[in-house]
Amino acid sequence: MFAFHNSKKPGEGYIAKDQCDAKCGQEIVDALVSRNPFIISAHRFIYEGRQYDALLGQPEVIALHNRLKQQRGQA
Repeated sequence: MFAFHNSKKPGEGYIAKDQCDAKCGQEIVDALVSRNPFIISAHRFIYEGRQYDALLGQPEVIALHNRLKQQRGQA
């Protein structure tokens, strides 16, 4: 099973579920990342020594994304 969550704000977005094995899921993630290298493609990651959970800690990940975007002048 593969689930994709797209959200601009916490609590908004959608989840699309379909039959998809790990290879299929990785191909989808790779295609998305090739179009936007700033996409977070890991469930959990460490940045600047802090652990983040992209699924369960969305507000913190969104705040990090916005901070980095602002630092790059992309706000």
